[in-house]
Amino acid sequence: MTDSYDVVFFDLDGTFHLGGRPFDRLPAMISKLADDGAAKFVAVTNNTSVTPDVHVDKLVKMGLDRDAFELCSPLHVVAAQAGSGLPTRIFPLCSESVAQFLAAAGFDVAAANPLAVLVAFDIELTFDKLARASELLHAGAALFATHVDVRCPTSFGYVPDCGSMTKMLEQTTGVRCSGDFGKPSLAMADYLRSRFCANGERAIMIGDRIYTDIPLGHRIGIDTALVLTGEASGDDVAGSDFQPTIIVDSFESLLRDSFPHAW
Repeated sequence: MTDSYDVVFFDLDGTFHLGGRPFDRLPAMISKLADDGAAKFVAVTNNTSVTPDVHVDKLVKMGLDRDAFELCSPLHVVAAQAGSGLPTRIFPLCSESVAQFLAAAGFDVAAANPLAVLVAFDIELTFDKLARASELLHAGAALFATHVDVRCPTSFGYVPDCGSMTKMLEQTTGVRCSGDFGKPSLAMADYLRSRFCANGERAIMIGDRIYTDIPLGHRIGIDTALVLTGEASGDDVAGSDFQPTIIVDSFESLLRDSFPHAW
């Protein structure tokens, strides 16, 4: 591991915050490092229940300077795939605001004969939507998902996420998902590499999940750090196909060690 980085990719829940409360001094530390030009910070989330601008607003309310970071959601990757990997005529299983985002990105979300069903983390899910998606899949439409997380953490425990909804449709129709666009997919890895690491920038992916954050870093071809402030423990590393470059107590401690001259 190098002692500094040009690009710092970081997960949100369990890494930057827990249940909407940021860890200690992290917002101030990231804002200072970004303002000093020490590194570019990119928040990487799999949450497609809302549009990217909503995530940005939430991080700003948590204390991050608006100019201190960029945000990457699977929706950005989906938008970049318009007209290529994913058909433009789709039936999106998503909230109305996300459907509007997809329409603005060039997708026909109201097509009479969509070629694909795209499952997001639909917090406005209804049985009618599931029935329509099933009908289309039985008729030959392809199945895609924004990401594969099967559960999403909340203040009271977990709720079904995009991966659970996708698996339900797979089991119902027999149609297998053709691809996804979130962590740790090759689609997201390629997107992040081309956007932020195309010129050999030194980068690291920081997260609390051994099965999403760490594999994503491997697929980008960069260092990885597993933090112990969220889902994973040190014991989870044993047997994993994707070993982190380093295991650290927290995102804050990693920043202190990686940018020692900033403090």
